[in-house]
Amino acid sequence: DEGEAGKVKLLYDLVFSELSSYTDARGLFVAADRGSSLDVGMLHSDDHDSRRKCTIELWYRLPQASDVSDEIVLARRSLVAEDDDLSKLCAASEREGLLWELVVLPSGRLQFRASGGATLTSETDKDDDGLVSWQREDGLGGWNHVCLTFSSKGHQNINDCQVSLLMKGALVTSKLVSIIPPGLSSAKEVSDVDVLDDVMARSTLMFGLTAPAGFRLTEIRAWSCERSEDDVKLMMSEYLRAAETKKKFKVKIRSSKGTAKKLGFLAPPKENDQADPRRSLLSPIAASRKDGGGDEEDISKADISKAAGDATPKETASFDAFNAFGDAAALNDITEGDGGDPDADVAAAFSDSV
Repeated sequence: DEGEAGKVKLLYDLVFSELSSYTDARGLFVAADRGSSLDVGMLHSDDHDSRRKCTIELWYRLPQASDVSDEIVLARRSLVAEDDDLSKLCAASEREGLLWELVVLPSGRLQFRASGGATLTSETDKDDDGLVSWQREDGLGGWNHVCLTFSSKGHQNINDCQVSLLMKGALVTSKLVSIIPPGLSSAKEVSDVDVLDDVMARSTLMFGLTAPAGFRLTEIRAWSCERSEDDVKLMMSEYLRAAETKKKFKVKIRSSKGTAKKLGFLAPPKENDQADPRRSLLSPIAASRKDGGGDEEDISKADISKAAGDATPKETASFDAFNAFGDAAALNDITEGDGGDPDADVAAAFSDSV
């Protein structure tokens, strides 16, 4: 449902209208160089602890099962050498710099492969065929959600990483794997941070390699944290605005008439004061005291000012203003009497009174 024009933003899909072969350089290519916002999830030391977790999720649409005869690379991360031809990196056959990849098998199952040789497959002991959807004969359906989480935090070796695979919000499989960058053969080389940083200087994330005609991708998301199963389920069908800008705003207390009534500040309690249920937060009250004969009499503002003793005129005025519970004129005396900044004077008067 596209809703009313101009009010509901349309989603955009990456649509593959033609079949891509194993050697065709076709797909989505995103740089993930060392230290960039996408360089997360693995192969980081304790000095960069915040980069040791990652979540990548996306929606993909499969055509009819009869149209898929080869595996589809949903996502892949590879290293890039200085002399590499970038125009060929999106070919599925380019595997020399492979760190990891997630593929759709012709059966519809998913398989994760790491550079260290470990694999995870979505096939389990239970009947989970319903997790895979193919396009129906009427041309509808076929949408699937997949999520990969990476966590290399808390493991003894820097190249160890816990990888979890979720399909349509449900955890399918999880395993501790070893991810060894191509060109580094020994554990000592991998643990050398300087050597590792040099090797990982340039890398890429790629999506949708060897895709058949009718294949689609949308809502590709990368998080610098390990999303929980509940979080994935909650947000996987929600639209997220890309590159949303944080907005800053200021709150000011203005001195226009009526503002003091809205503030409703209470004066500090006095000794032997008794709560009066008839008192309203937004209406003036009369202070009272008992003289020696037991009779009550009103205390005027002049009495309060006199009782203040050595208080400065501004302190006395601020005390009166915030005891007035709605005396806008008194508040205006403070904020406008000296010709200064009204907002700063209000804040100062309130601070003095407290």
